[in-house]
Amino acid sequence: MNKGIIICSVRHYIKDIFENESIRNRATDIFNEQSKVAGIKMQTPQYKDDYVVLTIDDMCGKSPSKIAQRLKGCVSLALRQEFPEVRKSDSFWNRGYIFSETKLTDEEITEKLAKMKTERIYWKKRLH
Repeated sequence: MNKGIIICSVRHYIKDIFENESIRNRATDIFNEQSKVAGIKMQTPQYKDDYVVLTIDDMCGKSPSKIAQRLKGCVSLALRQEFPEVRKSDSFWNRGYIFSETKLTDEEITEKLAKMKTERIYWKKRLH
């Protein structure tokens, strides 16, 4: 049994989207449905200021990348279809995710997210 924590951050211009209880509840439903479809065992998502913590109790041999891709994609698609305030954003999630096999402090997560966003910008500049 392999387990870990996946942290997905939302775009800065919609970071308060999960303050809306209806959106948060629907996202939780989708996370739960999709974890069952993917065959993984996951705890209830934890919504922070600008990211979501997904604690996976059993990844059932799936890679963190495939899990993050599936969960982020399904949640983004469904929320865009159901909520006009989500539909107006360019994209819902920041690219990438953080995976850890141990619990991280809020400070560690904030630091890793900042580094991840900086590295993405750097790679975008290099490609142009």
